[in-house]
Amino acid sequence: MFEGVLSTYPKRLDLWNQLLDLEIQQGDDGIIRALFERVLKTKGVKPKAAKVWFKRWSEWEDNHGDSKSQEKVRAKAKEWVRAAAEMKSKDASK
Repeated sequence: MFEGVLSTYPKRLDLWNQLLDLEIQQGDDGIIRALFERVLKTKGVKPKAAKVWFKRWSEWEDNHGDSKSQEKVRAKAKEWVRAAAEMKSKDASK
């Protein structure tokens, strides 16, 4: 049921946060990491929302991950910012 709602409203991070909370209660680190990454692949996530999402992911990795996983989050954040800047410049040139 949750998947149907998410496919209808993919930009609603409040829904993603609810799913994330449920998965954190289950405690499967692999599923949780995949969920964090899945949100960032969603088209149209605004920079402010992405910042909050990356912050939550970083805090979760601080508590449950190692230095390698923490660095991966930082690298993904930098990559997301770079890609968002490229999209913004493409949109401005149209």
